[in-house]
Amino acid sequence: MLAEAINKILSLASPTRVEDGTRSYSDRSLYPIQAPTSSPVDVSTLAGFVDLISNGIEKFPDDVLVHVIDEGQVQLIAKVSDNWARRIVYANAELTQTTGFQFGQFLNHEAFLIGISSCFTSAGDRDYLLKLASNISTERVGTSSDDGISQQVGMKVGVVLKSQETVRGRVSLGPYRTFREVEQPTSEFVLRVKQGAEGVVPQLALFEADGGAWKITAIENVARYLRPSVGNIPVVS
Repeated sequence: MLAEAINKILSLASPTRVEDGTRSYSDRSLYPIQAPTSSPVDVSTLAGFVDLISNGIEKFPDDVLVHVIDEGQVQLIAKVSDNWARRIVYANAELTQTTGFQFGQFLNHEAFLIGISSCFTSAGDRDYLLKLASNISTERVGTSSDDGISQQVGMKVGVVLKSQETVRGRVSLGPYRTFREVEQPTSEFVLRVKQGAEGVVPQLALFEADGGAWKITAIENVARYLRPSVGNIPVVS
């Protein structure tokens, strides 16, 4: 009890400051009382972000810059931090997350077709994949050769004929992965086809094969879209 009372009395005492050359020390932790900051204005599109800045909807200081953080987020921030080393964020545009394609997973032909139709632009090899998945949608798939680059896949034509279709090992596609106002970057994917678990329905899968380089292209596309639209405000990425 006595020790607790002593500790309580010591905790109520003012902190002791000690100077050692150019450094200052305290005998206990101190927490700064920071001035409050305003919350950023949040939008979900680049068009809305540009309207905030260019059309006078919201009044912002002059010493600001636009920072493209990644392919799905852009902020209008102060050029200089405040007295507490905080950089104020005035506006924030963040891409609304939607259900994208399931990369790295084998899907049945129905899910694969829906994903290719709804989650990709028409650029690249999208039409090729739609045709391929449609052709093998109801037939047994047998891999007769596979060298890691391409596969020979057996498919029925009509009801009696059977042919060998060479499936491309890599395809170029443009998934929806950044703000819709800019061009969606295309990148390479590894395409694989295998027999389904029940022995009838084939499964297809796409595996990302560009090492994330598409993100750099997406950031550049966003910055290129913003620069002529925000006047003299610098755009950094």
